[in-house]
Amino acid sequence: MKFKLAISALVSSIALVPGGAALASGNTSYGVPTPPGPFVVPSPGLELPQPRNVPGKEFSTQVDLDTNATPKPGQSLFWDGLGGTANAIQYVANLQLDALANEFDALFDAVRQNATNLLLSFQGDFGERSIYAIDPTGNISVWATNDTIKSLPPSAFDLDALEIWGPDQVADGNIFSLEADVLPDGLSSASVIKRMGDGSVQVKYDRLAIATAIGAPGLVIDLDALMVNGDSLLFSIRPIGAFDGGEIWHWSGSGPASFLSFGGKTWNTEFNLQTYFAGQGFAINTENIDAMEAASVPGPLPVLAVSAAFGWSRRLRKRSRQTGELAKYGKRLSELPGSLA
Repeated sequence: MKFKLAISALVSSIALVPGGAALASGNTSYGVPTPPGPFVVPSPGLELPQPRNVPGKEFSTQVDLDTNATPKPGQSLFWDGLGGTANAIQYVANLQLDALANEFDALFDAVRQNATNLLLSFQGDFGERSIYAIDPTGNISVWATNDTIKSLPPSAFDLDALEIWGPDQVADGNIFSLEADVLPDGLSSASVIKRMGDGSVQVKYDRLAIATAIGAPGLVIDLDALMVNGDSLLFSIRPIGAFDGGEIWHWSGSGPASFLSFGGKTWNTEFNLQTYFAGQGFAINTENIDAMEAASVPGPLPVLAVSAAFGWSRRLRKRSRQTGELAKYGKRLSELPGSLA
């Protein structure tokens, strides 16, 4: 309650400016220093914000690159929604990032309840359409192109991991997966890894746990798209065996996983994504989902004045459960390696 009153007082004490007035400057480097707005904890809804109006955007490419397009294993990047990027953190030094999430991903439950927009990226990012949005009625749109994400060379890249709704310029993807589902030692099985406050890592779920959950314990799976809420996951895997990579499962952390129902579809192997996308005028050359997130805001929303917006975004809690409840942001932020707070 005190936090809500503080926000109310802040809003009433500053001038509101038209949407877009606090946008980052230029398409050549990350916005200096003001991140985009509006600064909100997202709630379930049909409104799809533009990328520049979503704070805390982090991604990685295949292969991992830094902001100068130099290969750097394990590196993630911030992006401002106008083509500018900045180095975030290097999660590991020797392997490729394959998925990013936060342990309490915003809108996780809203995806399951068919009450937000599902964001997906596919292997290869065919046609340089990096991220698609699918609304609860099943309509598809392009949410972000390659130039929206990173305008400097290389303009052709494959977005391979995505995390949004964090404090801007703070890397809070504390759950991740590496290529081949291993720990940084390159050997130990680890499909879902938690990054601790001191930079160490712990296995949250290994390959066998995920493979068993989807009913295929004999497969050496590679998880490559992920959302997280506590012990629960929404995830997809690379094509293997009978699976084509277009499946999305929900798993509570125990027992069998179930296929996601969203947009009037069941996201199982029988659901042909290429046909589904082609039916709405989009050509994808693979069904392999390699990044997943969600986006919605209760609109219309004002954008705060630049100076206030930057200060507020630094204090804003990264996540909320779908009740709109704010968790202990200060504690979480202090645990994040590389935090700017």
